[in-house]
Amino acid sequence: ACRFVEQLAADRDLLVIQLRRHNQLRRLVSWLRARLSNQWSLYQNVRKKPGLPKLKIAPRTAIQWLRQQQELRALRDQEFSRHRQIDVFYEELCATPEEQIDRVLDLLDLPSHPAVTPTTTKQGEQKLRDMIANYEELRAGLANTPWADDFDD
Repeated sequence: ACRFVEQLAADRDLLVIQLRRHNQLRRLVSWLRARLSNQWSLYQNVRKKPGLPKLKIAPRTAIQWLRQQQELRALRDQEFSRHRQIDVFYEELCATPEEQIDRVLDLLDLPSHPAVTPTTTKQGEQKLRDMIANYEELRAGLANTPWADDFDD
């Protein structure tokens, strides 16, 4: 681990809020689209950049990236296992933002705040099939992996 992470992990008073995704394939697609467009967040009432072309994702590359992320998550979970923490899942944050924000505020010992509303909006609301040029090839390549169920049709 890098020195900075080691210093953080050594501080047992640190509270950890981990933003995660259930659907790791969507995470990969989101990351690739953000890199391609150089648009990492999108705020409400701000124009989106023009549509992106469909991504071509080699199954081998996807598996390599997904495994690397899985290993990194396991390492971080181990490093911060003694800390008070919560996992906030992106999908749940989008579906029930007030409830998820209340969970965070509770961890921080802060009162609930009903006026807290998100100012960002989702960038990739399409189905994966509409964002991935080689969807069927990728689906076949991930068929016997932990990510096989991440395809949304």
